[in-house]
Amino acid sequence: MSATLVAWCFSPSSPDDATGMASRVPASPSAEPLREGLTDTEWLARLRAGDAATFDGIVVQNFDRLANFASGIVRDVALSEDIVQDVFSHLWTHRATLAIGSLSAYLFRAVRNRALNATKRTALHRRLETPIRDVILSGMEEPRAEDEEADARLAAVRAGLDALPERRRTALRLRYEHELDYPAIADVLGISTNAAQQLVFHALRALRKVVRPGS
Repeated sequence: MSATLVAWCFSPSSPDDATGMASRVPASPSAEPLREGLTDTEWLARLRAGDAATFDGIVVQNFDRLANFASGIVRDVALSEDIVQDVFSHLWTHRATLAIGSLSAYLFRAVRNRALNATKRTALHRRLETPIRDVILSGMEEPRAEDEEADARLAAVRAGLDALPERRRTALRLRYEHELDYPAIADVLGISTNAAQQLVFHALRALRKVVRPGS
């Protein structure tokens, strides 16, 4: 998956082929109900009923990926973990009244909102969110020291990701790192599904143009 994104940036195809690339990633199992045989509705019903084991399962399955996502925004591991803990605390405390459709989308949206608020409170004026380093590096081996071409490609993609606006970068992270589908991305960002698709499409085109000027 990650190698596919890097390879696409350097392929001889036109930047206009971003439409095909944007539709190439399958929906992630992580965006599906968290336990086989249960729908999101059934899972959430157990949570609202105060089932502690259900809540523990939600935490175990989601804590690390949410902390990684938050860390990409606040650039502070300890703070990102605090943010995720606050989100889970709020989820448990208000489990009976929260309006939740997709649990994954709710969690990512809550973490993103708290993380963005944290950057404002601490006056972090630099660009929000680390580029998708995990997306690039996960699923592919680290290039060997002597592989200068691979190093240069990774550096170019990282620079391109740094240049993307926050919303586009977030959409790409949710799509390629966390493998959420477009409805879930739309829910996280508070936009329509079509707008989410357009964010990813334009982000891919912009990334390609930065990585390969004049292509």
